[in-house]
Amino acid sequence: MTYTVTSRHVRPNTDTDWFRDAADEDEYGTWGTYVMETYRDTDKLISRTEQQDSLSEDALTSTQVTVWKDKETHDEWVADSTAAAWREKHETYIDENNIVKTVLSMEET
Repeated sequence: MTYTVTSRHVRPNTDTDWFRDAADEDEYGTWGTYVMETYRDTDKLISRTEQQDSLSEDALTSTQVTVWKDKETHDEWVADSTAAAWREKHETYIDENNIVKTVLSMEET
């Protein structure tokens, strides 16, 4: 059974960059390669909504749906030190830029 996480980010205005847009390109490229090799190519990460495909009409809200192979794979992601470091950078950025993140659901699907 897959495991699906749905989260929402709301930024205060369109002048505030999303984390992805503000990230260093080289660092983001390294991160993307890590995710690809560790999770996508191994079929652990089934799908993830791209930010540009999940924006509200006013471009202030992004809703992301991430589907994992199973809950154990999601838990592996949570425990992964490389992923945790990236999530920490993300959390710091959204806190500093008044972006509100809400996890809407985490469930077996």
